[in-house]
Amino acid sequence: MIPTQWERIPEELRYVPKWCIAAPDKSPFTTGGQRASVTAPSTWSDWYSASLTAAQWGGGAGIGFILSEDDPFTCIDLDVKDDTSPEQIERFWKIVQAFDSYTERSRSGKGLHIWVKGKVGTGCRRDGVEVYSGQRFMICTGDAVLSKPVEHRQELLDLLVAEIRAAAQTNHIELVEQEEKVTDEELWQKAADASNGDKFRALWLGDWQAMQYPSQSEADLSLLSMLCFYTRSNEQVRRLFRLSGLGQRDKAQKNNRYIDRTLAMIRGRQQREDLQVAQAQANAVQLVERAAPSKLLPVDTPSTLEWPPGIIGFVAQWFYSIAPRPVKEVAIVSALGFFSGICGRAYNISGSGLNLYIVLVARSAIGKEAMHSGISKMIHSLLLTCPSVSHYIDFADYASGPALVKSISDRKSFCNVAGSGGASCARCQMTTMRGLCRPCAQ
Repeated sequence: MIPTQWERIPEELRYVPKWCIAAPDKSPFTTGGQRASVTAPSTWSDWYSASLTAAQWGGGAGIGFILSEDDPFTCIDLDVKDDTSPEQIERFWKIVQAFDSYTERSRSGKGLHIWVKGKVGTGCRRDGVEVYSGQRFMICTGDAVLSKPVEHRQELLDLLVAEIRAAAQTNHIELVEQEEKVTDEELWQKAADASNGDKFRALWLGDWQAMQYPSQSEADLSLLSMLCFYTRSNEQVRRLFRLSGLGQRDKAQKNNRYIDRTLAMIRGRQQREDLQVAQAQANAVQLVERAAPSKLLPVDTPSTLEWPPGIIGFVAQWFYSIAPRPVKEVAIVSALGFFSGICGRAYNISGSGLNLYIVLVARSAIGKEAMHSGISKMIHSLLLTCPSVSHYIDFADYASGPALVKSISDRKSFCNVAGSGGASCARCQMTTMRGLCRPCAQ
């Protein structure tokens, strides 16, 4: 007789003929008593036959499902052991609640199996969480924690797997020690005086619950991230963390294992961000070099202004080099307006976005038209390799502020280069829009 508990397994799983008998050592067997294989469908059976045979065998035999690429199922295995921390158990339960699909206890009664619809490709595992979609034998108990249908959860699966794989990569980060460039006191004062200084001071005192962190480990990660922002010295971070209220736990004090695991995650993230910035700068330089019709002219302008640093200065010099009447101020304003239209709200000042106001006041016929000609040539040169650049530049002459507001309803940021003229000053309220570059004549 088939145990009633096995009949609680969702029908959509039971109807798929991918079942085997689970021996006491968890290995799969056919109904005929031979070893089964996760890659050999001929060794699989239907649920009823496997269940009936397992019940007849007795002796702790169970049943299990073979996951393969031609079925829609994925199983999330949450492995609970005797030394699993309360924080980890809390994390497991949050995963169960987030997926909100059929969940049962493992054969040991400690772990949990969450069954969902969705695919993750190659399985992955980390910190007691395992995710499998194929070539895996999962023992099923019917001991339901959430007696629900097997739900579609592809988006949540993608997020969980991405987190596991990203965290696994950080485990390979080698923590390279770098020189301390500020004292402990200076670093602490910088962090305490920063815009998030209240949060830093609360975490430093160990008051993580008042900051509404779900666990102290997440608060530890936050404080360590703040310390890592101000120093690249891992030893200095370890030393300061152990002086804080959060750093008094035994696992933070007895050795470096816990702190270094968190440091690897933070330093790995910093390395990826540094690489992204370096790659973006390299791509920008290549785009400008491909767009340039000739080498930049020597900088021999009598202006007292300095060229801006970085890529903006490089582009400003390019604008200067191709202008019929080169004016350094015009070239710099053109570059600033150009990049404000592209970067726009990628930057944030006081929580309000990038509010950039550019007003160039100059007499007529000195070369302000280089704003139009320089930016136009830049856009024309980049269109073949970067067509989307046209979305960030606009040469329309708007009659009013509302007309400009309407125009940007579909564009979060762009640079509007308008014609010069004294009448334009009557509409200068439009310069409050991000990325607006308007030359005014006097």
